[in-house]
Amino acid sequence: MRIPDIAEKFTKECLRLLRPGGAVLIATANKDLFDFNPSPFSCGYYGVVELEELFSASGFSVECFGHWPVNKASSIESILRPVKALAAKYHVMPKTMGGKKLLKRLIFGKLAPMPAELKQEMIAYAPPVPLAAGKADTKHKVIYCVAGLP
Repeated sequence: MRIPDIAEKFTKECLRLLRPGGAVLIATANKDLFDFNPSPFSCGYYGVVELEELFSASGFSVECFGHWPVNKASSIESILRPVKALAAKYHVMPKTMGGKKLLKRLIFGKLAPMPAELKQEMIAYAPPVPLAAGKADTKHKVIYCVAGLP
């Protein structure tokens, strides 16, 4: 089921709530990757182009950034990405969250427990990379959009 006009209502509410100079930060999965598998529980996904169009139409300035480059994926993930793309294309991917969880557990094993405290030295930080305006990104798993008011 698609919720009509929810994105436009969201941008109007952002305009109403933000002060001049304020900004909205959106983080989203990159729908423009060849192996993207949309959730059956989502209303829709926005890539760089769609985010720019959505927020620009309401008078926001828009900058997009990419994070988690796909070329830095683990070897197992690099092998499984084409398999995932085929499964999504031919609609054999599980439709329930429980089914997806089971599939991930079969492929990747048990989830690692989350530590009680996260420390900076636990992971190497790489800042998000600015993306070209008006062009779909196919190199990053995550898209960040900063929509600012003048």
